[in-house]
Amino acid sequence: MLDEFVGEDIQELKRLVRGELIFRSDGKAYSEAVKCFNHDSKWSPRLIVQVRGAHDVQLVLKFARARGLSVSVSGGRHMFNNASMQGDIVIDMRLMRSINIDDEERTAWVDSGCIVFDVDQEAIAHNLAAVTGQYYDTGIAGFTLGGGLGFLSPRYGLSVDNLLAVEVVTPQGELLYIDDETDPEKMWVARGAGWNLGVVLRLKLRMYPMETFQHQGKTVHGYGGFVMWPLTAETVDPIAKILQKLFSLVESGKVPLETQPLMAFANPPPGGAPVLMLQNIWVGNPAGGEAFAKIFTDILEPAVNTCAPLDWLAIQDVHTAMFVRENRYYLSTRSVNEQALFGADALRTLTMQILENKPKEGFLVMIAGGKGITDVPVENTACTTLRESKVVCMVGCHVEDDDENIPAYEKAKAWVRGTLMGGLGPICRQSVYTNLDNVGTDEVVKQSAYAETARERIAAVKKAMDPDNIFRFTKTR
Repeated sequence: MLDEFVGEDIQELKRLVRGELIFRSDGKAYSEAVKCFNHDSKWSPRLIVQVRGAHDVQLVLKFARARGLSVSVSGGRHMFNNASMQGDIVIDMRLMRSINIDDEERTAWVDSGCIVFDVDQEAIAHNLAAVTGQYYDTGIAGFTLGGGLGFLSPRYGLSVDNLLAVEVVTPQGELLYIDDETDPEKMWVARGAGWNLGVVLRLKLRMYPMETFQHQGKTVHGYGGFVMWPLTAETVDPIAKILQKLFSLVESGKVPLETQPLMAFANPPPGGAPVLMLQNIWVGNPAGGEAFAKIFTDILEPAVNTCAPLDWLAIQDVHTAMFVRENRYYLSTRSVNEQALFGADALRTLTMQILENKPKEGFLVMIAGGKGITDVPVENTACTTLRESKVVCMVGCHVEDDDENIPAYEKAKAWVRGTLMGGLGPICRQSVYTNLDNVGTDEVVKQSAYAETARERIAAVKKAMDPDNIFRFTKTR
């Protein structure tokens, strides 16, 4: 294929679009435009259009339909499978980053080019917060339309549970406002499979007031950081007890709403030695967060404890340290088989197998999502995987994006696939959370992101709205 399009229609597109058209031949500008968070896969669309509004989007879609070209939509470029960069044309939303907050209604209209940090900064100025992602430059649109697991989820649910309306340009170029009254079926699809609707321009999100506390003369909103225990032959038993303690709290419904405990087996820098890590985030009185961590540190003294009272922006930045931008990542997030994971014997076996078999590039993350997620009936939204179990499990690996790391990376990827297939026991179900997955490549795995009845409803809306399959890299997985 030629890098440049020719013809009167591309000249008209260049003349009418208010945003920027970036071609492969544009060198540095193109290289910057295609950069994504995950360097595991790299795509080179023929044209990237950084749009400034609905009419720009309509013009691009008209051009694509006339030529039979495929289209993808890019926001924060943070999706691990880099699906936003596949296809002939990418509609890039990054120039659309307005946020309009209604203090009385406690809602916000957020442009699809916004990242989590944009929303958090603007909202906290009003002493409000939304259920946003846990990494500062995650695109708010893709995060929300795919489900949206955040630190406020234990109390307020997923981001999709707080999505009130969307403004969309359909594949046929029609500008629609969609909410529960105007079109409940499309709004249901928006809550978990929203990329099937077309190009979402704006999202209306519910906001929540943030309680403040004073600590050493500073205003804080909670407590956060990492607690780490070395994983050695001598610590296998107490570490298994730490996990057992967490899962007993989860199973009995006694995890406080202020926290969303995350436990991970990993090999963090600087030394790369294996550890069990607790990401301890507490949104509320910092004393509560300190007391919650003590439940686990009383079992085994940690080697590292970075937890401290934090304001909301600092809380939201804690998770950023776990995932370095522009590394290569290979991972999948699944609902957990609780019967296989929660038992004391199973946890000791799991801990020992991690010590003996996990490559240093690999990681196993277990997240207790919270009642705000699991108490919502599965059929309420298109997002089903995050509600199927009280814990979700992420299995993955990562390396710096350097060719010398590829042999170790490939071995670690094999460990990831083996673990997902039961290599550590049948701890993972086949239900995939698509926002955090780039392992599922065969159609059976892709489709397991949604319950069967949900897939049928999503597919019906997709077929009606995109009969020519312009957005052909959007899959009802």
